[in-house]
Amino acid sequence: MGKINLLYARESDRKLIYELTIEDKEVISAMFNSVNDFHWEEIRDEKSIFFDEKPSRDKYLLIEYEKEIIGVFCHIFHDSLIKNIEFHIWLRSMKYAGVGIGTKILSTMLEYLHKEYSIDTFLMRPWIKNTRAVHTYNKCGFEIVENFILNNYFTKEEILLHGNGAYVEEETVNMTYTFPQK
Repeated sequence: MGKINLLYARESDRKLIYELTIEDKEVISAMFNSVNDFHWEEIRDEKSIFFDEKPSRDKYLLIEYEKEIIGVFCHIFHDSLIKNIEFHIWLRSMKYAGVGIGTKILSTMLEYLHKEYSIDTFLMRPWIKNTRAVHTYNKCGFEIVENFILNNYFTKEEILLHGNGAYVEEETVNMTYTFPQK
């Protein structure tokens, strides 16, 4: 496998992030029913903290593979009953899927964010139709939570703003990774 780097996304990368997430029809069809289900405003209106070059619990990172930007990794802190960080990962093309890039990034970021911020619980919430993603996350140690209680993982404000997230409840695979308690 080639060299993988994670680069801080800057304010000027917002449009790039949006464009590369909708570039490949096969990628979009693994995440949504239509390209129209993901909107520019979702990146445009994201908080500025995601796009500075300072380490934090909330960040967009560009995935560089063999000197090409091939995707985006995002992590979001939720200061809820179960403090957690939620991950999102998008690859610009399916040609990068299934070669270990996502697995490597997830493993690296789990360890880094756990150590740096003392976070023990991490979330991934893919679409039920995205079986490849579910398999990858499971391979990295994420487990499916059958009786997922939204109020445990998200603040009331987050639930009011985002509801169940990108998908309706019955189409979301709620997955958690939990570090052993000390």
